[in-house]
Amino acid sequence: MKYLLKKMKYLLKLVSLLFSRGNYLTYLANIFFSDKGTLWPNRHNYTKHYHSLFKKNRYNKNLKFLEIGLCRGLDEGWAQNDVPSIRMWLNYFPHAKIYGYDYSDFSFFKHERVSIFQGDQGNKKHLNDFININGGEFDVIIDDASHASHHQQISLGSLFPYLKKGGYYIIEDLDWQPSEIEKKEAILTEKLLLSYSENKNFNSPFLTNDENDYISYNIDQCKMLDKKNQLFKLAIIKKK
Repeated sequence: MKYLLKKMKYLLKLVSLLFSRGNYLTYLANIFFSDKGTLWPNRHNYTKHYHSLFKKNRYNKNLKFLEIGLCRGLDEGWAQNDVPSIRMWLNYFPHAKIYGYDYSDFSFFKHERVSIFQGDQGNKKHLNDFININGGEFDVIIDDASHASHHQQISLGSLFPYLKKGGYYIIEDLDWQPSEIEKKEAILTEKLLLSYSENKNFNSPFLTNDENDYISYNIDQCKMLDKKNQLFKLAIIKKK
């Protein structure tokens, strides 16, 4: 049995390597069962962008990295007994402090470089509590949580001020919103960011004027990537 498991792990690594196309972060996503790579359900392949973006800072000993949304294959019915993306980031950034934020309880995952907070990304008090506990000055923040437009915008409004100058705020899966929680009056985050690119004004109805102004004045670049079915899937926002 042990030999069989060892052989299966070897085969997984081999297949992951073949599907990674020479991208180390994609390889890590594949061996840890993350859909940010090219092997598992959805196969977003966001890692092709992330590796290009982050490879120069992989060994930064002071790097602070936050990912909102830790569930894996929730709609596909996968058991929530692992945190693939956290394992991927731990291996990719061998010295970084990794923070996770999720509505579900992931307190079972323990690592000296990982801190996980349980909270609702659409609740400003929860987001403020997270900052009060963990501080700011994040180098990277990735939103891969509920994908509901108002949640994405509330998280952006609450957390963008705590991103370092020159840091990256990334929003995944802009092309899909869960119908059961998407508000009818919500404007798609993708549309708000495209509008910002045209007129330099970010204006979410779920944020205060001060929050909208802060975002508008502090975006250096906003790249919209991986268009699918007329909608971009990924936004990479660089802060001034």
